[in-house]
Amino acid sequence: MQISLKDKKIIITGGTGCLGEEIVNAALSCGAEVFFTFFSNKEKAVSLEKKGAKAFLLDIRSSQSVNNFIDRIKQMCEHVDALINNAAIVRDSAIFKMTENNWDEVFICNYQFPVLLSRKMKTLLCKSKRGKIINVLSRVGKHGAVGQANYAAAKGALLEHTKIIAEEYGKEKILVNAVTPGFMLSGLTNKMPEKIVEQKKEQSCLNQYSNPKETAAFITYLLSDYVRSVSGQVFHIDSRIFP
Repeated sequence: MQISLKDKKIIITGGTGCLGEEIVNAALSCGAEVFFTFFSNKEKAVSLEKKGAKAFLLDIRSSQSVNNFIDRIKQMCEHVDALINNAAIVRDSAIFKMTENNWDEVFICNYQFPVLLSRKMKTLLCKSKRGKIINVLSRVGKHGAVGQANYAAAKGALLEHTKIIAEEYGKEKILVNAVTPGFMLSGLTNKMPEKIVEQKKEQSCLNQYSNPKETAAFITYLLSDYVRSVSGQVFHIDSRIFP
């Protein structure tokens, strides 16, 4: 099966992260015009721009920064074919130690930002007549994890939001789905204790971590014209079996 995203305009948030970079590369290799956001990794952003993607510095904690980004996209594009809400942050700690700022920051970045972007981009997605939204979730959003109450709550809210806007945006034929990757070695996980990281590997029935390239490849399939009648679904790209 040959996946083509030729002439499709695709926005990817968090494009310099472990998974985000792979999504950018996969979309470019399939012929898409790619716009991605980044926050601090200027070096990686420059390297992706050299491959043909367009980078936008964005602080997803700032509504002004988000609105400026949206205005720039509207100036550059008459339509958008797909929005991938991938950007995320973690501020892990036990509940009794978690500050209000850590709670609010995680919820704003991991839930309120993708919701706002999905709302603001709706008109451009409608103009595509084949618009798609893909939300990148986490197994923590469904099963929880000690020390990640804020992250779990935000991703859990985004999971339910995916189903709701799939219903609402379906009237305009915009497909809305979500992808839940398994545990990856990434910037979000590299500060975890080594013992916990190894435990995550052992919980996989294949005794391995999830592969970001594989997840990115699946996302490009969802973005392609092979998928035109699937919406409101959550796809688990994982090898851990939950009861």
